[in-house]
Amino acid sequence: MLFGAINDSIFSVESGEKEVLTAACNAVEFASR
Repeated sequence: MLFGAINDSIFSVESGEKEVLTAACNAVEFASR
């Protein structure tokens, strides 16, 4: 499930949607705590 989220983030970046990547990174950091 996490791997799929990463793939979605990469796809979003390629589409120019960096905000999605930022949100995903923040979610990963929060989940890692």
